[in-house]
Amino acid sequence: MKNKIFMMIFFLLVCIIANAQPNNISKEQKIYELSVFWKELCYNFANFDQISALNMDSLYRAYISRVVETSNDYEYYLEMQSFAANFNNGHTFCSLPQNLFPYLCTTTLRTIYDNGKVLLVNIGLHNKGLKDVQVGDEILRINGIQAVEYFNRFAVPYVSSSNPNNKIQESMFSMHSQCPNRFALVSENRKLFLEIMTEKGIRQVIVDFDLFFNPNEQQKEFQKKIKWLDPTPHSGEYTDFMLITEANAAYLRFDEINEQIAETFFSYWPQIVKQKYLIIDLRENLGGDGNAYSSIVPYLLAEDTISYSWYVLAKIHNSAKKAWGMSKQLYYEENEVDEWFKQNYYPYVNGTVFDTVLRPNYISNTVPKSDRFNGLLFLLVGPHTASAAEGLTVTLSQGENVTIFGNKTAGANGQPLTIPLESGINIFINSFKSFDFKGYDFSSGIKPDVLFEYEEDNVPALVKELIEIHSEL
Repeated sequence: MKNKIFMMIFFLLVCIIANAQPNNISKEQKIYELSVFWKELCYNFANFDQISALNMDSLYRAYISRVVETSNDYEYYLEMQSFAANFNNGHTFCSLPQNLFPYLCTTTLRTIYDNGKVLLVNIGLHNKGLKDVQVGDEILRINGIQAVEYFNRFAVPYVSSSNPNNKIQESMFSMHSQCPNRFALVSENRKLFLEIMTEKGIRQVIVDFDLFFNPNEQQKEFQKKIKWLDPTPHSGEYTDFMLITEANAAYLRFDEINEQIAETFFSYWPQIVKQKYLIIDLRENLGGDGNAYSSIVPYLLAEDTISYSWYVLAKIHNSAKKAWGMSKQLYYEENEVDEWFKQNYYPYVNGTVFDTVLRPNYISNTVPKSDRFNGLLFLLVGPHTASAAEGLTVTLSQGENVTIFGNKTAGANGQPLTIPLESGINIFINSFKSFDFKGYDFSSGIKPDVLFEYEEDNVPALVKELIEIHSEL
């Protein structure tokens, strides 16, 4: 009798665990959706020149078995995102389906990658073993694996980034990161075991995945009461505007491109326009609405004619020219095909034909000269400057008074092609190349005029350093 009761309880627990693992997508559907992704990439992805070593067909064949062998819907999403990450493009990725939200959780751990080390940025105080641990301490190992190797193994393969050198930075635990390494199935009861080097030696810290995507009332109350090792970054407050009177400069920070950007800008404009220097900080701006910044651009550019557009090239498909070109490749010897034919038909076979679908359209700057900013404008950018923030950056780059400081941007500019799948996943594909006003292809990121690193929050010191650097150019 006892054995029967035990078996019934065991069977019930197995059913509960199984139900906590979303598993609604058939193997046939997984293969079909991967095939849709592969097909649409072949036709529409515009940046194959940046991944010339990648063999599309071999990659596709390898991922067929990988998606089929996934044991639940979340694992399937991970494999689809891993497939997307091979294209090294910030606008080519898979979105996390909302139907998975009830099954997922995350953690309060926040990290940063700095000069080959993984450093602690923040963590909830309820996690175990935090005695003597401070912000900035180095995380030596995660789950027994050297910390950098842990991220390279379990996070980097899922990161879609136009700059492969930034993949490990983008794989860190952070509020803005989309890396699936941040997430876990609730049913896994996942934990991270950290070894952290403190001033008083190595400490063992246990991190729980206890922030739920769809929390119940009890979980909501817990999340409201979380105390942080350093509460400042999580207070929701940051310096968005500052006057540095001794430098005759204004500092303005935007962390999102939305309808509020113009309201914020014009509220400070009477003070900004009087300054010699204006610093606009876009280093943590992941983008937003590309139309939201249009009203502020003519005030920032001193030029009489300005453009809101730049060069955009999209792929061209011509089935007839592809067929003619393919027939020559299959049935003729190389020396039997003249160079004119090769130049005019073979590119259609290889999918390397582009057409300019958008170019700079210069219009009059309707803002009176006296109302424009006639000082020096410095833009601060970095790997987290993406999408609409890159649009603002390249738009302002046409100004003679503009200098871009920082590091290469994310390379996720423009409107990606979006394809919804039945599973709930949306796939995004970068479908065109972008060239700035000087003809530089910034599809993989905007290169700053001046490489610049500054991690501290001391705005006056930051502004002073930028001015000094610019004076020496």
